[in-house]
Amino acid sequence: MFQSGGHLPFYSGADSDGWFFGSSLHVGLTNDAALSFLGEYNGFDVNLGAQVDVGGLRIGAHVLGVNQTEPLGGYSSEYRRPKLGVLVSLAACPSGGTVLCKPTVAQRQLPRVVQLPAPPPDTVVVAREVPPPLPTGTPALVCLSTGDEIGVRVTAEGDTLVGPGRVPLDQLRPGMGFAGAYAADTEWYGTDATVAFDARRYEPWEGLRRLRCGAIERVGEYRGVPLFAPRGAEMPTRVLYVPVRPGLWQGYRAEAPGG
Repeated sequence: MFQSGGHLPFYSGADSDGWFFGSSLHVGLTNDAALSFLGEYNGFDVNLGAQVDVGGLRIGAHVLGVNQTEPLGGYSSEYRRPKLGVLVSLAACPSGGTVLCKPTVAQRQLPRVVQLPAPPPDTVVVAREVPPPLPTGTPALVCLSTGDEIGVRVTAEGDTLVGPGRVPLDQLRPGMGFAGAYAADTEWYGTDATVAFDARRYEPWEGLRRLRCGAIERVGEYRGVPLFAPRGAEMPTRVLYVPVRPGLWQGYRAEAPGG
């Protein structure tokens, strides 16, 4: 198309043999305004222009044939002189919910930057937590009023350590205690000096002692507290043991018949 205009007298020697190009630049001013610059070479003329779009109103100015110079005369002078054009238009958008179309400018895609060599990985520090040493204590077996024996540790200060963490028992009370019923938790212990069992009266004998569960067996109960006698003793037994606290027992003895 452009190449065929070379035979026209007013373009003689000015055609590009069919080559043409153009470019434009659009700049967003605000959310509702854009500025555009345009330039092209159509094979014969260089055309430049600028326009502003504000909320659907477009105002532009364009210069055509910037590269042309007016000849001395002849009928071709109107084609070889630069020309100025002014543009005013409105863009309607009835389907978009608004009367006028607002200009928009596409967001520029930022180029992907690859760093070579790659940055070193983050340094991860792994710390090994060493648990504090467990409290020390002397291993001991505690005979409960249930007849069961459990292992604990007793410190030099008299604390009883229980569980894998060797926690003092006093720190766990009242949420934790040993199984069984004990005389220290009753009202009669300490006020009633005797224990009635099997038609006999038993009085306290010696002080508190520690016993092994294997050496005693349960023979009865007194006011909610189990009673124990030496294992294998003939009944009626002369000696009874009352669990006062876990691991501590109070001995009771009955008077011998005729004594």
